[in-house]
Amino acid sequence: MTVDGRYDGTDVVTKILDGCAVTEDWRDAGGGRGKSLFYYEPFEKTWSQIWVTDQATLRGGLKMKRLIAIYADGGTRFQGMLPGPPGSKIVLDRTTLTPLDKNTVHQLIEISLDGGSTWRKAYDARYTRVR
Repeated sequence: MTVDGRYDGTDVVTKILDGCAVTEDWRDAGGGRGKSLFYYEPFEKTWSQIWVTDQATLRGGLKMKRLIAIYADGGTRFQGMLPGPPGSKIVLDRTTLTPLDKNTVHQLIEISLDGGSTWRKAYDARYTRVR
């Protein structure tokens, strides 16, 4: 994956359990790690994600999101809240995944501190399939 054209890490995505779930094994350029499980909820008829990093005690190191949009270009958007200490301000977190071609996906992660009225970019990357 790249950010502003610079190498930023690797991400291995694997479909498991007959397509009912997808795992993600992420490592950033500095050695930080994260794991994700996307899973299909048959009763809700939607996908959800659980994301945990080696920095899970920090805000953003642990996330739970649900699919909230599917776009005509094949893109998707997941949204949830970033857990924080009791009494802390609610932070919304959303990820938009947009296919650019059959081997490249644009990932934009944004956060909102005002209940979703405004959003600011937190992470903007391109993921390219390694052959």
